[in-house]
Amino acid sequence: SEAEGLQDIMKVQQKKFIKVLKLNEQQQEFAHLFTWKVVIYDYHAKGILTSLLKVGNMRSYNVTLFLDLEGKREAIRDVVAIYLIMPSKESIGRLIEDLNNELYDYFVVNFIVPCPEEVLENFAVECGRHNHQGKVLQIFEHTLNYYSIAPRLFTLGLQDPYISLFRKNIEELEIDKHLSTISLGIFMFMRSNSFYPYIRYQKESKFGEKIALKVCELFEKCEKSSEEEYGIADENRPLLVLLERNIDLHTPLHHPWKYIAMIHDVLGISNGKVSCPQPGDKRTDFELDFLKDRFLQKFAFQNCEVVGENIEVEFTKWKKEYEAITGKKAGEETKGHEISSKLNEALDQVPEMTEKKIHLDAHTNITSVLYDNIKKRGIDKLVELELEIMTSKSISSKTKSEILAFLGSKNVVAPPPALTDPLAMPEAKVVPEDETTIKLGGVDRLRLLLLYILSADKTKPEEIKEMQEVLQSQYPNLELDSLIWALNYKEPSSAIKESSGGAFGSFFSSVTKTSFGIIEGLLSCDKHVIAQGMTKMMVEKGNPNTVTCDILMGPKPIDYKLVPKRSSDSVVVYMVGGGSYYEYETLQSYAEESKKEILYGCDYILRPEEFLRQLEKLSQFDETSPKPVSYTHLRAHETEADLVCRLLLEKK
Repeated sequence: SEAEGLQDIMKVQQKKFIKVLKLNEQQQEFAHLFTWKVVIYDYHAKGILTSLLKVGNMRSYNVTLFLDLEGKREAIRDVVAIYLIMPSKESIGRLIEDLNNELYDYFVVNFIVPCPEEVLENFAVECGRHNHQGKVLQIFEHTLNYYSIAPRLFTLGLQDPYISLFRKNIEELEIDKHLSTISLGIFMFMRSNSFYPYIRYQKESKFGEKIALKVCELFEKCEKSSEEEYGIADENRPLLVLLERNIDLHTPLHHPWKYIAMIHDVLGISNGKVSCPQPGDKRTDFELDFLKDRFLQKFAFQNCEVVGENIEVEFTKWKKEYEAITGKKAGEETKGHEISSKLNEALDQVPEMTEKKIHLDAHTNITSVLYDNIKKRGIDKLVELELEIMTSKSISSKTKSEILAFLGSKNVVAPPPALTDPLAMPEAKVVPEDETTIKLGGVDRLRLLLLYILSADKTKPEEIKEMQEVLQSQYPNLELDSLIWALNYKEPSSAIKESSGGAFGSFFSSVTKTSFGIIEGLLSCDKHVIAQGMTKMMVEKGNPNTVTCDILMGPKPIDYKLVPKRSSDSVVVYMVGGGSYYEYETLQSYAEESKKEILYGCDYILRPEEFLRQLEKLSQFDETSPKPVSYTHLRAHETEADLVCRLLLEKK
């Protein structure tokens, strides 16, 4: 880490990929062999690279083509092919196939994760068998298999993060495999950013100890196999805080009001792009580039009304800058050749003007779609109700009545809430609905009800039943598996309590009590900032409910007093089981207040609707899980085929 704190992780990862494009600083050694390069990447590498380097950026390093490993490709002469791939059987198989087909003159292979020794040996054998040694110039291993999606935000891109760990009847072997994947991802992120952290987790954590020890073992193994010395001062080492999704299941369902979080909720962000609907059932993709988009850098985590107000302001600034360069003012007639001349002059003097205009046009389109959703779906009212639920010690009768009324409504745009309404809507009105809007209306209200159930200390069964009936009366086709799961999760039967394990245990007995280290008042009135509250608690040096490890001392707990105080000023928070932009925002708010530097990472950034689907799947796992039956029952339902198998086994 830098002397003054944590660096911008996007820029760090970008520099490492640029180094790959420069042939890992060995370009001069092979300069006599070629001038041009092509990049061949697999699905994983492409997804990581998309938000870090655009096509125009890579051309400055003599990269002329960017090709999918899985796609059909033609032979190209007089180039070096830079491969960015996972060391998987499929990717290496395609690489060997390309070598055999002589698609390129020279190959430089970059594995984005450490490659198992056995895999490397097999690859070397295949190259030797077909005399490809002279074509493969270099093979490199990197620790780049993580997604930097904001300057202080990263994920590992692991799909279905919650059910992968917390579903019922999951095998221990499967859990251990998933935890190993998470640990390797955390290790790669730390190594790539030159972080050598202290690790802290809750004593009662289900997975914290296993992950911490696995990360320590990876660092220990790396140190033994490398000649590199760590050589870093203790006071510059960050603190890695491990949290688990089960501490807070309601905020991932929350309707966010910050710009970037609402974009992800309403439209979804994938590989740094967002797809906006256009007239005529068309869609347009826009890039969200945190590295170059100044508007995004400035307003990504601002309230939506602030973004709306400032788009016009930024357009006015852009127009004045353009006029200052070209000398052309509004309403001024200009001849065709003068327009061309002045435009060329503008592009010569300020080449970023065109890019800035593209970014502003994109944000204009995106905010237009967001505001349309706010109107149609009543998102402003949802935000108001959800914040009231999460910030109140007890829910008033008035709020319960408003929740009930909203659940029974049909996308009514409510009067402006306490938050400033960017659209300044004068009064409530019913918005005509299409099929998609109707479906979203039901999902929005289901999220509200689930948030109420999961965040409440206690709920009355008759109240929940009434809310469910009202919701179903308006949306009879709405899938309610997630609601069934939530009710079982909060108030499990004694049978479920005994057999369910982690995911179906009593939430407030295993998570929110003082045995899990959360102060009494945290969940009573600060339910919207649980990850923030847990982080505050865990960075306290003397907290007795935490365990600390030092990756440089091997996989074993240490006395928390050995951790330098300054390490708590630079914190990496990792959420096991999936995270959210909203959670990231609350942690950055804490960072500003406390003057600390905080990075946030997780298995995957979940859209609220995606998390809802995760909960639905949990209910389905519960229903379809095999239940024990007696031998007599099996014999009573035995078929002829079963009989043959049984007799053969008994004979054996």
